[in-house]
Amino acid sequence: MKTKIIVLIACLGFASSAFAVTTLTSATVIGGGTFSPSAKVTIKVLADAQAYSAASQHVNGKKQFATVSSDPKIYFSEAVASGPTDPGSTTTKGNVTWSTY
Repeated sequence: MKTKIIVLIACLGFASSAFAVTTLTSATVIGGGTFSPSAKVTIKVLADAQAYSAASQHVNGKKQFATVSSDPKIYFSEAVASGPTDPGSTTTKGNVTWSTY
């Protein structure tokens, strides 16, 4: 799942400017190819031509994962009932306390 997040963000980072969080739960076309999150996984992405922020969570998972272009590590936090946290901006991971491995 972490690898899919990184690939998705790399593709979206080169997309045209976006001003709203995009929620992915099924197949979508990115750069001429089809990307599909794993079954029952939701990914929320906010990206523009210069930066990105994303979070993902499995519907039955105990953790959510996030990354941001300014510090592209994979972070984790406890899962939330509403799915992954919305990225606050392209430079933040949202309003959650995140840890890293």
